[in-house]
Amino acid sequence: MRQNALSLIEAGYDIASSEADWLAELGRMALPLIGDGLGVWAYVVDTRQKRFMPRAVCTPDVPRHVIDAIVGMHEDADEEVFARGYDSSALTLSERLAGDAHAAPLIERYMTSLGIGDAICLNASDSSGLTLALGAARPKSVRMTKGERARFGRICAHLTAALRLRIRLAAREQAPSAILTPDGKVVHAENDASSTQSCERLREAVTRQERARGKLRSTDADAALELWRGLVSGRWTLVDRFERDGRRYLVAHENQPEVARAFALSRRERQVLALAALGRSVKLIAYELGLGSGTVGAYLASARAKAGIRDRPELARWFARTIAAELELERDSLPAASEASLAT
Repeated sequence: MRQNALSLIEAGYDIASSEADWLAELGRMALPLIGDGLGVWAYVVDTRQKRFMPRAVCTPDVPRHVIDAIVGMHEDADEEVFARGYDSSALTLSERLAGDAHAAPLIERYMTSLGIGDAICLNASDSSGLTLALGAARPKSVRMTKGERARFGRICAHLTAALRLRIRLAAREQAPSAILTPDGKVVHAENDASSTQSCERLREAVTRQERARGKLRSTDADAALELWRGLVSGRWTLVDRFERDGRRYLVAHENQPEVARAFALSRRERQVLALAALGRSVKLIAYELGLGSGTVGAYLASARAKAGIRDRPELARWFARTIAAELELERDSLPAASEASLAT
């Protein structure tokens, strides 16, 4: 089952398919990982705009009452309940709603009364406020193991990068930063990607990714997942491109997480702080950005000190202000960018 994690990630990086086909394939690949007889659903939700009525794509085995429950919970939940529902990469619905008085009626109405015991939720949440959500209802309560939580978190790191890249490529033309062969040879590179150091890091990333996608995926899928990081140097995403003659290349696209400017914080500090606000651990942030854990820890410490953030509530308030500032910038420059980028 673990090797299916690599197949799910590969499906995530299919940037050529329509959104509906992309979501359907993600659901199909996620089914062996999180499904248990009640199917899998997938959708993209914009938590910034408080839009909690997404168009869900479901695998064929999702019962009608489960689909109704998904829609009903989104319709009836207040903004706060569901905004907090996407602030962790991997969780069960029961642990997310535990002790939440506002959610208790929803549990009874849309889960208990319909024979749904729990759900596994994988949230690929970007700092922009967009989230790719994969979920599977379960007939009984679920408790994730430590290994499953780590595995699912890494999957979500890749799916976040994939979602962000799809949106950027749909919104505007973006030339590749570099093109490499599967053996790591750089055949084209421009701007910052053309430096000796960048080319070496891209070559190393291609080598690690190819090894992960080879025999290792069958012999030690978790080791393969560790090799294939979310980004290269916190900056580039590698995706496949096939030429008409059948030759395959790895294309590096600029794909850094973007967060609105905050006083005194560097770009990397803003990125790390925003991912921490989304519930990522230092280790998972390091995996997602392709950086060392020590480096991420230092960025996080300096960012919190500069921003005067002492605890999680202050971190949440900082992130809310930052997202609000980003939305103001979008309204001034690209009024409909978010909706247009998600159109199929």
